Amino acid sequence: MRWVLGGLVLLALGLEAAWRWLPLPAALSAPVPSTRLLARDGTLLHETVNPHGSRGGLAPLAELSPHAVAATLAGEDHRFYDHHGVDVVALARAVWLNVRLGRVAFGGSTITQQLVRLCLPGPRTLGQKLREMWWASALERHWDKQRILEHYLARAPYGGQVTGLQEAALQYFGVAPGNLSLAQASLLSVIPRAPRRYDPRTTDGLEAALSRRRHVLDLLVKQGHLQPEDVARALEEPITVLPAAWPLAAPHAVMRLLREASGTNPREIVTTLEPGIQQRAETLVTRTVDELGVRGVHQAAVLVVDVASGSVRAYVGSASFQGALAGQVDGVVAPRSPGSTLKPLFYAAALDHNMTPATVLYDVARPFAAGRGQYLPRNFDGRQHGPVLLRDALANSYNLASVDLAARLGVGALPGILRDFGVLPLQVDQDALGLGVILGGVDVTLWDVATAYLTLARSGVAGSLRLREDAPTVAPRQVVSVGSARNITNILMDDVARSRAFGRQSALALPFEAAVKTGTSKDFRDNWAVGYSSRYLVAVWAGDFSGRSMTGVSGVTGAGLLWHRMMRSIHDQDPPPLPRPAGVMRPVCLLSGMTPGPFCSGARQEMFAQGSAPQHTCTVHQAGGVLRLEEVLVPWGVRAGLPVTAAVTRVKVLSPGEGEVFTQTSARGDSAQGVLLIAAAPSGETVSLVLDATVVAQGAGLVRATPVLEVGMHVLEARGANGVVDRVSFELRP
Repeated sequence: MRWVLGGLVLLALGLEAAWRWLPLPAALSAPVPSTRLLARDGTLLHETVNPHGSRGGLAPLAELSPHAVAATLAGEDHRFYDHHGVDVVALARAVWLNVRLGRVAFGGSTITQQLVRLCLPGPRTLGQKLREMWWASALERHWDKQRILEHYLARAPYGGQVTGLQEAALQYFGVAPGNLSLAQASLLSVIPRAPRRYDPRTTDGLEAALSRRRHVLDLLVKQGHLQPEDVARALEEPITVLPAAWPLAAPHAVMRLLREASGTNPREIVTTLEPGIQQRAETLVTRTVDELGVRGVHQAAVLVVDVASGSVRAYVGSASFQGALAGQVDGVVAPRSPGSTLKPLFYAAALDHNMTPATVLYDVARPFAAGRGQYLPRNFDGRQHGPVLLRDALANSYNLASVDLAARLGVGALPGILRDFGVLPLQVDQDALGLGVILGGVDVTLWDVATAYLTLARSGVAGSLRLREDAPTVAPRQVVSVGSARNITNILMDDVARSRAFGRQSALALPFEAAVKTGTSKDFRDNWAVGYSSRYLVAVWAGDFSGRSMTGVSGVTGAGLLWHRMMRSIHDQDPPPLPRPAGVMRPVCLLSGMTPGPFCSGARQEMFAQGSAPQHTCTVHQAGGVLRLEEVLVPWGVRAGLPVTAAVTRVKVLSPGEGEVFTQTSARGDSAQGVLLIAAAPSGETVSLVLDATVVAQGAGLVRATPVLEVGMHVLEARGANGVVDRVSFELRP
């Protein structure tokens, strides 16, 4: 007998050692949760399916309803806190009942054994039962009771794809698991016993579940957890089970966040999205694309951003995520040509480099050096507007003036400006960028452009868009000065200044203050409109993901229309005024940007930072209506039929430029057979135009000629009376 007892003791000690020291199967580790994506108000946008094909996750016991925990223990394992993984009493009772019934109807499994079964599933055999008992005993040595119960309630099946009490509370009743009533909690507690039989979304299943629930409530009274009156109130409470719903709202934002969170398996991602604004944005995108579809606008993307926080309130990547025409492409992050929408960034930088809103820019056609060739930009309207003030150049989106501004900044400085605003992708070869980048010569994303405009909206402080509520705060960084940013805002909200190109009260005008810029890419493939009030920033792209051209749609009539509708929709009341630049108001001549003189024909008030107002009187307007123009502007003045003189200090060829190439119709508007030749000398001096060694014109001050030319290379000289010669070569091609 002593040997038997000794053997049993050794066996017990061996089992205890094995259970304590053998590692648990990996399947018993924390479950991989599904991920719930929520709007900022808690509205469910989407929930993923975990690797096991279900939805749910681990929740601390403190976050679960005490009613649900008590009901689960009462119905499944009321001696949970008394056994060590296997309840011998319950097991013996199950064996006795099964023998009496002649079939297996009772298992006697503890919650710990059920947890093992959920993690290590297998056929219902004696071997599987022994396996469950073994690992249940081991699990009790490794984990405390609270952890075991938490894991069971996180893994228990509640029907369909619903796993865990937390998910069941949300799916069936739309409440957090800690807010379940006794009636709801006790009903949910019975489902894991037989999820199909007790499915509360079917009539028979709900009836069976309610019947089983009554038994559980009686057990709770018997075990002293409830009073009879508690049960009576629970039975009187109406049960409303929500229909099954697995939404996919704001799909492009959801998919982006899931990609960014890949590998981390968060249980919950709370977005910054506002459901009401998101819904309005989706509706307006669909409506506008439907209206403009006949003109080739088949897709659009929209971002709505809270200016103060940078939080994204709406994120629409296409007109229809499930629709045809590449609806799952995300137009918010798809690189596209931005057209003129990058201009304000360079203009803001220019204001920080000693320019003012009254700086004169040259909106004239002329060649710019570009590598080994020439860059010949054109205006959207095909015209040249001569000398224009910086305010007018930006407000009317003049391309020629903008390239002039870019040239003054220096081509080498342009990539750095974009990077400062957070626009230029790191993979872009900045050495390959030329002056054309100011007109949209680099593909960027709507997200990045919105980020840049947020910087302008926040008085030059670097903007950072947030799509998650827990996104880290970015340290403030001043990209451009407060004054420069506010001046750009002031220009972009100036409906009078932009009227020459867009007219008054276009889609860019709103009943409240808003700054906005549009853009149209080459061949009308892309439309952009990005603008902001003091409260919201709205960025819009419209076009076709295939790159097909639109017909008769500009930034104003395409993306601008959607921008206008979106801005009106989200501003329930007028926002506060946009911040004004500080400084002094001074009158300026519209042609020179200087203080108006006695011969100036037009002037207006302009804002200047302290110390930057013009110090000189206009030198452009001369007596008799003559305009004394800088040499680069003279060809424009001559073509426009204006009485002009040239502000030169030596004999000089003013047109054409060195190395300029002409074809059938040049960017400068000259006939291929009649290139305009211009030379100038200081006032009172004589100058001769000599083409290919033949004098074609001669006179004092300014001379011109438009000879018929042969195809090929030509040499033009300006010869002064004192022997000074200026020489250029140009080419006429077929």
